[in-house]
Amino acid sequence: MTVPPRSKPSLYIDFLAAFFVEKADGLEVAPFTREFIAAVKGRFRLRCLSEIPEAQALKIARSLGFECDYVAWSRGLGKAKAINMSETFYWIESDPSPSDLLRLSDARCSERLIPIVKREGVTPATLKKLELTLDASAG
Repeated sequence: MTVPPRSKPSLYIDFLAAFFVEKADGLEVAPFTREFIAAVKGRFRLRCLSEIPEAQALKIARSLGFECDYVAWSRGLGKAKAINMSETFYWIESDPSPSDLLRLSDARCSERLIPIVKREGVTPATLKKLELTLDASAG
């Protein structure tokens, strides 16, 4: 008897804040972005939460070497409303709103939020926190 493969958990990403940092002349790829993407792209279904148009977000993702699902969200409802809380997920976010935090708490998923600092983007500490959270959820 064969066991069906477990589906990959989803990783929702605050796309711009995670992978880009502001510089005087515009946005620049955050220093740890490529290493982070290499570490997660095979382990998760990547889902980009973004305010930029879908075609632009997907083009940027491809230029960074990964494919993702674009997840539209409403500013009035918050990003957490766009997350499918019935699946195994993790969420990298720089600025969750109070309603986002409440939705996570109501769904008993607060520990799946991996906070980042917008001016840094993803860092080695982000990856470590994600891995620790993933291990704690599995065990």
